[in-house]
Amino acid sequence: SSCPLTRAIIPERYGRGIVRALVLSNMRPDPAHPARGQFVRDQVAALRRIDGVEVELRELAQGPRALLAAVPGLRRSYGRAPRFDVVHAHFGLTAWPALAVPARVRALTMHGTDLADPRTRLLTRAALPFVDLPAAVSAELATRIPGRAAARAEVLPCGVDTTRFRPLSRAAARAELGLPRGEPLLLFPADPARPEKRHDRAQALASRSGTALLALGDVAP
Repeated sequence: SSCPLTRAIIPERYGRGIVRALVLSNMRPDPAHPARGQFVRDQVAALRRIDGVEVELRELAQGPRALLAAVPGLRRSYGRAPRFDVVHAHFGLTAWPALAVPARVRALTMHGTDLADPRTRLLTRAALPFVDLPAAVSAELATRIPGRAAARAEVLPCGVDTTRFRPLSRAAARAELGLPRGEPLLLFPADPARPEKRHDRAQALASRSGTALLALGDVAP
């Protein structure tokens, strides 16, 4: 109850039964990247199943210029008076356009690159004084949150959709995917084109062990 976000989402605080939240993400999918931001959409879908919660999702294009260009549209869409109890931004740079939307409480979930990349980390750190609830998707990542915000950080993990990911026998899974039944395989669960994911290490391991390497990349959900 001491957490600003927790206080904001208790309807009794505002004398009504509906909590309104806006989720902003800079991970808009496109035909070439159908899986981009799926975990944010999964989280929003789960929140929408909670009685008394109304969640609107706004997905923005990636890149600083695109985020800057989104500001006028956000201002036009949401005006000046607080319409949302919570505005929750995903990824550090998204905190900046999120400031264009009036809110009672602001939350920011950091996902990794926003704390690891030197330039992005600087921009993320500069936004943290304007954020009521700084958060990270894991406890380890929360330790990397810079400055005074680290002392009030929370862990807000992106959960797993258990209707999509569920126990299945290896034989059935391989048959469905058209993979060889007895051959050992390695899976790289990220886009090889992103150097920070270190696909080169997976390649080295596959080469040393003589094992076939598969990569998810931008597989549709």
